[in-house]
Amino acid sequence: MPDEEKKEEVIENKEQETQEVEKKEEATKTFTQDEVNALNAKTKQSERVALLKELGVEDTKSVKEALKKLKDQEEASKSEAEKLKEAVEAEKGKTTTAEQRATIAEAQLEAIKSGVPSDRADKLVKLAMSYDGDEIKGKIEAALKDFPEFKGGAQLDKFGNKIKNDDKPTNQKVEDEFLKAMGYNS
Repeated sequence: MPDEEKKEEVIENKEQETQEVEKKEEATKTFTQDEVNALNAKTKQSERVALLKELGVEDTKSVKEALKKLKDQEEASKSEAEKLKEAVEAEKGKTTTAEQRATIAEAQLEAIKSGVPSDRADKLVKLAMSYDGDEIKGKIEAALKDFPEFKGGAQLDKFGNKIKNDDKPTNQKVEDEFLKAMGYNS
């Protein structure tokens, strides 16, 4: 008998579950796609209106106009700022160019003071500027030490080798060599 009671109890439980499922199915409402779309649109519209009220604006058109004005003002201010920035950069460029020209002129003067002919001074300056150091005079002196031919004191033979210059005229050198060869020391 206890088995029969259990069977009846199980059957009653199943019937109750079936009735609960049927009630849930009746409670669950199904919507068509059009109904879902309409509900979604209504929700969006109410959220939009709430947001506009929160911002203190009547409609989206006035918001768009305000944003457009703000963007136009930002563009106008950027243009002025960019123009000023370009003007500052141009002035810096002019200043740099003027400083470079003054440095080159000072270096050429220093080269001429060191005994370099004026027609060779610009070449020596270009060479000297590649030397290390802060002072122009030191750079010119270092370049002249390495390349004394800029002063015109050293001469080159037909192979490009430096010839020792003893500042005697060419005829005097020939005469000295002749006397030396003859046994007469000068």
